[in-house]
Amino acid sequence: MTNPVFEPMGSPFSEEILMDSLPGNFKTLTYECDGTNDPQDHLLRFENRALLHQYTDGVKCRVFLIVLDVLK
Repeated sequence: MTNPVFEPMGSPFSEEILMDSLPGNFKTLTYECDGTNDPQDHLLRFENRALLHQYTDGVKCRVFLIVLDVLK
């Protein structure tokens, strides 16, 4: 049975990913990208910063969508 708290959100993530706690020192990842950069470079920057901040896989999933949204 799924938790009804997550149904209205329409999230593409599983409840397990959504329940993964943010680290106490959480900061949104930010960096310059104008759409002309190499996508592989974008992924490497994200992975390096996520590793530095010790994000779990669940947190990386959620944060990556935020970073992509900022790049629109």
